[in-house]
Amino acid sequence: MPDEQLPLRSFRMSALLATAFSILLYFAGYGRFAFGILAGTALGMLSLGTLMWTIPRLFRPGKKSTKVFMGTVSLLKLPLFFIGVYLAIRPESAPYINPFGVFCGVALVPAVIFLKVVGWQMANGMNK
Repeated sequence: MPDEQLPLRSFRMSALLATAFSILLYFAGYGRFAFGILAGTALGMLSLGTLMWTIPRLFRPGKKSTKVFMGTVSLLKLPLFFIGVYLAIRPESAPYINPFGVFCGVALVPAVIFLKVVGWQMANGMNK
């Protein structure tokens, strides 16, 4: 798929969808689920954002130390992700955040990427 803007467009669409779903769910009386979706989408966007920042730098020709640094940054996102998941689903957060909402929020980002790619392929007839 020759679209270099796909990660950025997916990032923005995920934020827009998470905000819209959260507002709708909050006013429908599902506040805990809405906050779970926001927390999960923030975690998913953290993951996508670090990939958007490190991958182009990892594959750019240059110094080997830069590649080691970017690889280290890629690995350091994992503890941040684990801390975010722990804070979102710990028992003290239960009155405010629904853990299944966190799961749905994290899954929203890859789902947006998948649907954008499938939509692009269907629009351009790539399935022939």
